[in-house]
Amino acid sequence: MLLLLLSCALSSPSSEAQSGTSNPALSSSPSAASPGLDQVPSAEAAVAASVCPPLFPNESPAQGILVQKGARRLGYYEAGKLATYADQPACFEMSLGFTPEGHKQREGDGRTPEGRYHIYTKNPKSQFYVSLGISYPNAADAKAALDAGTIDTATYNRILKNPFWPPSNTGLGGLIFIHGGGVGSDWTWGCVALENEPMKYLFDRVQTGAAVLILP
Repeated sequence: MLLLLLSCALSSPSSEAQSGTSNPALSSSPSAASPGLDQVPSAEAAVAASVCPPLFPNESPAQGILVQKGARRLGYYEAGKLATYADQPACFEMSLGFTPEGHKQREGDGRTPEGRYHIYTKNPKSQFYVSLGISYPNAADAKAALDAGTIDTATYNRILKNPFWPPSNTGLGGLIFIHGGGVGSDWTWGCVALENEPMKYLFDRVQTGAAVLILP
């Protein structure tokens, strides 16, 4: 499988702008210990767990990731139910793009998309530890952009041609990932960032095709 270089940090603004590269080099990932199943979560993690709903909204996917932008929380679900991490709900603090409010509409706007997507690729050698690719832009994004005149009909058709693996080199931007690197201020170019330990937990479990729902 083609592995994509992920560069969502503000210190490296070439991330989504270079999304058309067909065979990017892979950077080494920073070291981080993966959590043991008996690891005791921090008090902060316990607080985070309280804001993820117990059931995935409106469906019961085999695997689902719920991103709540306003709450800055990401929940992982199995068979529609909130999974567990270190004997606690799998609900994690996260950071977003540097312009966190609103749906992503164009390349370089610093926004994290909103809507229904899926995981289309896994990168074990991401610049930010490990990463899971989100299938932005989808058909709804393409239709809205076509109606707004952001993209032309040819680009619209190109996005619809392969809905599982969307093109990332359009005016809508792309290369939106869930990756490690830490949380705090909203520091990415539109990606979702986690601490490395929960990111490793997700990466080891989530398969391509998993549902992703991103809410405002």
